[in-house]
Amino acid sequence: MTKEAAVELIDSSLSADSARVVREWLRPCIFVRTRRVDDVPIGASKFGGHPDLPANTMWPVHNARQLVGIDPTSKLGVYSKEFPAALHFLGQVRLEDISSLDMEGHLPRSGMLFFFYDMRHGGWGHERGRSGGWRVIHTMCDRHQLVRTPFPGPPVGDPPSHTCALAFSAGWSLPSSDTISSAKLLPVEDELDAYQQVTSDLPSLDGGDSPLHQMLGRASGFTQGSVEAECQSAAEGEGDNRSYSDPKRVTDARRALDNWLPLFQLDSDEAGPGWMFADLGTIYFMIRRDDLLACRFDRVWFSLQTS
Repeated sequence: MTKEAAVELIDSSLSADSARVVREWLRPCIFVRTRRVDDVPIGASKFGGHPDLPANTMWPVHNARQLVGIDPTSKLGVYSKEFPAALHFLGQVRLEDISSLDMEGHLPRSGMLFFFYDMRHGGWGHERGRSGGWRVIHTMCDRHQLVRTPFPGPPVGDPPSHTCALAFSAGWSLPSSDTISSAKLLPVEDELDAYQQVTSDLPSLDGGDSPLHQMLGRASGFTQGSVEAECQSAAEGEGDNRSYSDPKRVTDARRALDNWLPLFQLDSDEAGPGWMFADLGTIYFMIRRDDLLACRFDRVWFSLQTS
């Protein structure tokens, strides 16, 4: 997909005032598509199966909680005591495979990224101070130093995770319509539906359709409010119980929009690895721009969004 094609879609769908602003929101991204296979070589980019970790790497574990009921007075969830739980492996990316597609130079040019999430107890990402249910690991090991590592527990009942080869392509992305609505950035508010259609049509310019996975760019798809502001608030331990009419929500959404970007966003993909996140939801591994440039993958925050 070329930027010119994305601009043409914007200009043909929105008024001149809105199109002028929306064009400035475009950011290059990397689209990721899956093809279910029996296996891939060790060290290759893939979703599902078992990770190819450096020898003696400790499998990521976190202190999980189980929802056991709803408090009748507060209507809030009641959780069990914490217990150790291993995270599920989602995928790995060989950075050399995408270095030529990273148009803004955000990612390291070599090494591997591994993505983990506890698909049973990992949460939605909006709980203050609870950052253990997901993990991103970056390693610079050569392929011959990697070892295919099985899940450290009984496989019975684990979420399905079929091995998929990955195909990468360059694309362009826009923020979700909910993010733009939260930040009140569209000059003509009546065009929000038209803007949402533009964000839905944008991946099709690259020949893609749902499910469509994405690295970098803007957090796209159907979100409930600003995923960037949600991650910023939760990561800073603030929480957010304010009214939707609170003007500070608008300020925070605008501030977060350019500070945070999706390291990886993964769609529900039953035909590929077999994932279903909530009800056809999408999960976002979000990171501040400065942390990404500094390779601080330990500061990734997470959000599960569903329409």
